[in-house]
Amino acid sequence: MGRHSAPDEPDLDTAETTEFVPIAVDLAVPHGRHSHPDEDTGEETGEDAFPTVELDILDVQPEQPPTAPDEESDDGRTQKKAAKQAAKSERKQARRESGTRADLRMLRQNGAVRAQALAAVIVSFLLYTIVMVVIGHSDLYLQWVWVPIVASGFLVGLVLDLGHRRANRS
Repeated sequence: MGRHSAPDEPDLDTAETTEFVPIAVDLAVPHGRHSHPDEDTGEETGEDAFPTVELDILDVQPEQPPTAPDEESDDGRTQKKAAKQAAKSERKQARRESGTRADLRMLRQNGAVRAQALAAVIVSFLLYTIVMVVIGHSDLYLQWVWVPIVASGFLVGLVLDLGHRRANRS
């Protein structure tokens, strides 16, 4: 008897009671959520479902035909739209760089900011150690170590913010 079978069921672990039923699967018919024909796959025209893509090494822009006087106003609108989109993406990029990535970049590239951040961490731990020794509770040093950690985090953030402001002014 098998491990999960009831007493009245035949033993499925033996070869004489196991029946193999072949399953016929048509592999030519696509199944699944990604099997719907798209406009650009060429399934409707009988082309390959996976067209080959040729990549050009040089990025050559085709020459623009001269525009008629009626099309010049449309061209001016598209240039304004493109300029507006470029300004929007520039603002997004500036916003994105104000995060952790920009802080790490500033710490790597700006020696003065790096020194100030390091000094903020050292000073906060040094002051904490001095205070704990003066009040006579050096046995509780590890219990209250979160205080200089939070203080140094605040001070380093302040140093980085000031560094970003200085960098944006120039």
